[in-house]
Amino acid sequence: MTEVQDAIARLDAYRAELDELSRALNQILKDLEPVEVEYDAFVDEFQIGLYESALAEGSRLPAEAMQVRLARRDMPPGLLGRFEGLRRKRERLKIRIGDLKVCIEAERSILSAEKTVASV
Repeated sequence: MTEVQDAIARLDAYRAELDELSRALNQILKDLEPVEVEYDAFVDEFQIGLYESALAEGSRLPAEAMQVRLARRDMPPGLLGRFEGLRRKRERLKIRIGDLKVCIEAERSILSAEKTVASV
């Protein structure tokens, strides 16, 4: 019976952490949205500038991946830092939420097995 109580206690702790992380993820997504718009606008303007330069010089455009790298190189450090920082936080939160889901499923399996044993 103590195994059941332990599993329920762990599930409650996971629930609390999951709630906290989901709220944090929601806030990160809200914070990231305007930064993504600013980031995309900078990249778009940079790519337009490259296109216009290529037309004027009669040269070819670099590959799209290189265009983005060049844009990031010229991007204000504050914008790039905010964008990357929020993006990385979002990914870390998603990974931890996924890990918690696995832990929750494991605890639910333990409870299910205990229930089956108790009913026999």
